[in-house]
Amino acid sequence: METGKRILHDVNAAALWIKVSTDLATQRYSRDPDEDAFIHAAIAADACAIVSGDADLLVLDPIGALRILTPRVALDVV
Repeated sequence: METGKRILHDVNAAALWIKVSTDLATQRYSRDPDEDAFIHAAIAADACAIVSGDADLLVLDPIGALRILTPRVALDVV
């Protein structure tokens, strides 16, 4: 149990907690609505990219300034 608490403590300390506005949360982007949560979180956090191998996300690149990159492309960019 202590290990679990330490992991949760470390994750909480390293996490960027964001709020997704109601307006943003209702916007649809992906053909798979389950993927929209990742896009909403990235936009709300002002992220520059999502790294994914999911085709439902990759076909959307870019969404405004938000890039959606495969892991291979992301490694080439950094």
